[in-house]
Amino acid sequence: MRIGIPKEVPKEIPKEVKEHEYRVGSTPSLVEFLIKADHLFMVQKGAGEAIGFSDTLFQECGALIVSTKNVATDLGYDCHPPETVLKTL
Repeated sequence: MRIGIPKEVPKEIPKEVKEHEYRVGSTPSLVEFLIKADHLFMVQKGAGEAIGFSDTLFQECGALIVSTKNVATDLGYDCHPPETVLKTL
């Protein structure tokens, strides 16, 4: 039995909003890999700019570029500082 996220569930990569936060929830190459496996990805405009991943690059990989964070998605890929993760363990 394989457990995972269903392909039909839209995934979103939002733009990080914290000051001095330059990480992005995924790379264009991973997004492209998952899109080729029939997953749907939406990337918020400017999500990867701070680290050199342009909207065009994500688009060329098959992602949809959206202007605002889409609250309709069921799954978002974003980043949390390590200390936040450690506090929850």
